[in-house]
Amino acid sequence: MRHIGRAIQLHDDSLQHFPHGGWGFLWLGDPDRGKGREQPGGWTYNLLPYAGYEKIHDIGSGLNGEEKIKVGGEMTAHGVPLFECPGRRNAAEPIAYNHRTQRYRNYYPSDFVGKGDYAGCAGDHYPEDAEANWGPRTYEIADAEENWETAPFWIIRATQTGVFYQASLTRSKDVVDGLGKTFFVGEKYLDPLRYRAMVTTFGDNQHLYIGADSDTVRWTGHFRGHPLLPIADREGFQHDESFGSNHPAGCNFLLGDGSVETVAYDVDPVVFMMRSNRKDSSAAAEEPGYVD
Repeated sequence: MRHIGRAIQLHDDSLQHFPHGGWGFLWLGDPDRGKGREQPGGWTYNLLPYAGYEKIHDIGSGLNGEEKIKVGGEMTAHGVPLFECPGRRNAAEPIAYNHRTQRYRNYYPSDFVGKGDYAGCAGDHYPEDAEANWGPRTYEIADAEENWETAPFWIIRATQTGVFYQASLTRSKDVVDGLGKTFFVGEKYLDPLRYRAMVTTFGDNQHLYIGADSDTVRWTGHFRGHPLLPIADREGFQHDESFGSNHPAGCNFLLGDGSVETVAYDVDPVVFMMRSNRKDSSAAAEEPGYVD
């Protein structure tokens, strides 16, 4: 996680913003679309060049039309050790993909894909209109200036309180509570029976290179105001929105200053939700429930 933090810092140093959140789970990262709001890929995709994975990031660069759509599957087939917990999966062994979502906007996926065990923190509440993470239907619709602020496919953007979420373009100045007090990335909850399963839950059924979705971002609260505490991985239990871990003591989180904290599973719910909100102006300091 510290390596992820270093890559995020390099991205920020270079572009003065953190990796873009992307358009949604139907979109693959596009190497010819820059690194801002015009980029459909999410934070994991946008981080690749700053973590030594330029070759994966640049697959399809310079191609157009159907040729580019076809080569997209070559990108999805790559696992990346940086984004996988060795206690769960092996990036050298891509996971079978069942293609149960057939409406991908800009690529044909591979039969085997790389997945991730870490999720960006989208904030203290799960979005009420979660279907908006399908994103726009076409590049042209996404690029229309009049759509950027008002279109329904960006509705999640207006409500999220974290750092990485659909169409996010967060800067250091936006993290009002301070980088060292705000969750950026955490381990995501997974059912151990499904670490390498083809048919899995909606929080782990996609690959690394999509825009924001519960595969790549998670929350610390539900939209009705209920906390979503971190969960220890357990067989047969499915949950798509929560952070979690296979570690016995708690779940690891990367903060914006690059430090990593282990948060106990029984952490105080209010404190936990506060740490995921970049702008509530009530960051806690040394709270009970954190594991040294």
